[in-house]
Amino acid sequence: MGYMLKKYMMMIYLFLGILPLCRLKAAEGLFSKYFSLELYDSLSLSNTFGFRSKMPVGEIRFTLCEDDYNFGLTATNDRLSKNYPFYFKCGNLSAGGLLSKMNNPLISASASPFAGSSSSASGITASLPGYSSFSKPVSLFFQGGFSRKKFSVKSNCWYSPEEEKLAASFCLLLPPLWGTAFSLSSAAGLFPYPELKSSSWFLEEPYYAAGGHFCSAFQLSAVNSVLKICITGGANESPFGPYKGWLRTESRLSFSRFSFTASAFYSDSSFLSASAKVIEPQCQFRINLRYKTVYKGKKFPVFINSGLSIYNGLNLCDEEHAFKAGIGSQFLFPLTMIQLSAVANMQLKTELPEFFGEVPVSGFSFSFNSATLQAKNVWYIGKFSPSLAAAVTTSPSENYNCITNTYRFSAALNYSTSSKVNITSNAAFSLTEKNSEISKQKLTLSASAAFLWKKVKCTFRLSFDF
Repeated sequence: MGYMLKKYMMMIYLFLGILPLCRLKAAEGLFSKYFSLELYDSLSLSNTFGFRSKMPVGEIRFTLCEDDYNFGLTATNDRLSKNYPFYFKCGNLSAGGLLSKMNNPLISASASPFAGSSSSASGITASLPGYSSFSKPVSLFFQGGFSRKKFSVKSNCWYSPEEEKLAASFCLLLPPLWGTAFSLSSAAGLFPYPELKSSSWFLEEPYYAAGGHFCSAFQLSAVNSVLKICITGGANESPFGPYKGWLRTESRLSFSRFSFTASAFYSDSSFLSASAKVIEPQCQFRINLRYKTVYKGKKFPVFINSGLSIYNGLNLCDEEHAFKAGIGSQFLFPLTMIQLSAVANMQLKTELPEFFGEVPVSGFSFSFNSATLQAKNVWYIGKFSPSLAAAVTTSPSENYNCITNTYRFSAALNYSTSSKVNITSNAAFSLTEKNSEISKQKLTLSASAAFLWKKVKCTFRLSFDF
């Protein structure tokens, strides 16, 4: 009760302090152009209150969640000097860009038939925290450079004192050549790693104590109207001294109706990533084929988008490998969209030679792990967008004496009037049964509303779990 009283007293004081400024700026016609404020409140199991303020020279964010809080600050001159912009950020930042690939260079093990994107070269980025993120420590970020319409140079630096992480990057965007835009980027940094611990008597890997290592990465991307390709490579210092390299490629080939996306990753030895994640020797690849067409009916056209995806992760030191396949279609009518998809997870088993130099035994076998069938329907009725979704996942045990089925149902309703009012409600129910006996069930209800009040954007959220 004391916390709720403090929270709403803080809201009252904030409103009293902002209203005179709102009237002044609105009277001068400058408020909506140079200043915006967003208040949001979440009444769930963990009460949340915060605000965001955008100004010509930056942005301020603050969120309070019971005994926890986060904040973010941005200072920039991009509206004053567009050719020489700089950005300074501090707070509970989320670092990304090329650093995310240094933390986890593996490609996604998803076989969704509608996921066929390819990334471009970029440096290290940092974003301010949201109202539901409280796990990031305080860090600093700086970006400066030179920018023109078709040419730019960026230099970034990110530092997290609590995590003892320091990274810097350089990104170069070149003018188009032969109708193709080229981008180059590189990053390097110092990152800590913990001591190797294990509860077993024998370690699967050589022991190493806690320490720090040097990690680096580079990117090269080329984009034109037909082809998009991005090559990412890196070299990480291991706890034993030698550097270990890795390579990742992403490409996308697009035509009038067809698009083909392929991704691959390769590393011939184990290494620690920038986030101290152990990357095993492996070769991954994922392909996605998309086909788009229009069926011209007598009364209205139907847009059809179909996709097929295959993922395979080959462990170079193991006999079991992940294999996934997905297929699906989307049908877009004038007032509704219907989506159907199916994804199967399997295990590919091969036999490794018992002795070094022995000829490998040919042959392989597949084993079924799980399969998911999903259906989704979205309606577009003026300002309303209701939707329904259902999915079922079947997972048999290794000897097929136990079958686990998980059913998921969800319904959502969205109402929006331009940018002034936006109301969203969701209901989700999941049920898990083993051999026809219910073992787990969960119901989640949530609703959120965003609207403008006195030139101030307010957001409220309410959620329950049963």
